[in-house]
Amino acid sequence: MMRAVAFIILLLSLNINADSRKLFSEGCELYNQKKYEDALQKFSEIEASGEVSPELLYNIGNAHFRRGRLGFAIAYFEKAVLLSPSDEDIRQNIIFTRGLVKEKQEEVPVIAPLEWWMKAASLLSFSGWVYAVIFLLYPLSLFFILRYFYGRAGLTNLAAIGGILVVMFVVVNLAYTRTHWIDSVNYGVIIQNSVEVLSSPAEDGNQLFKTVEGVKVRVEDSVESWVKLKMPDGRTGWIKKDQILVI
Repeated sequence: MMRAVAFIILLLSLNINADSRKLFSEGCELYNQKKYEDALQKFSEIEASGEVSPELLYNIGNAHFRRGRLGFAIAYFEKAVLLSPSDEDIRQNIIFTRGLVKEKQEEVPVIAPLEWWMKAASLLSFSGWVYAVIFLLYPLSLFFILRYFYGRAGLTNLAAIGGILVVMFVVVNLAYTRTHWIDSVNYGVIIQNSVEVLSSPAEDGNQLFKTVEGVKVRVEDSVESWVKLKMPDGRTGWIKKDQILVI
């Protein structure tokens, strides 16, 4: 089930100005009173100001879910998890809401090792992987300092240094994967009940297939008021921009 908005905890973790903090508090109170549309207005004011946080996006997703807008809910949960990849509550909400999507999509098979690597890279944001590299520099520096002051390193120390360097190499490549393979790719979520996917960015384009609200797609291109999408199963086509919310 969707967790309730724990506004006391969330407020303490938000680094926002006093006006936004007040709006956030009011939004949480309205949410708890089941006035979800009013809560959305408060949260949306904060989002429009540019003070975005995982907590804010998560609560917007919850409010949309309560109003029956599955596509918007999934899109905002996806936005939230990009800012906080390790948040298990957000990930559980994504799994829960995706299970409600009427159209089940078969994804293009991915080689298992590549799939595991991509999942590992998604565990932290790019900055999180950078911090991991910095953290590993401390023991590595310590070993070099000890070697400098106490003479030639033994086999144990050399093995430890080699192990740290290998781990650093893996972490650096995970960071590269995160920024160049994951963050550089645009995704979106269908936000209308039923959408016709066309062969070209024009009203008279041939209908290729239909998709439904809540399906997450890859955004390949855009032309004026049209977006080219790629479905999880590899099919491509064009839809109107107001039919999708880009993550």
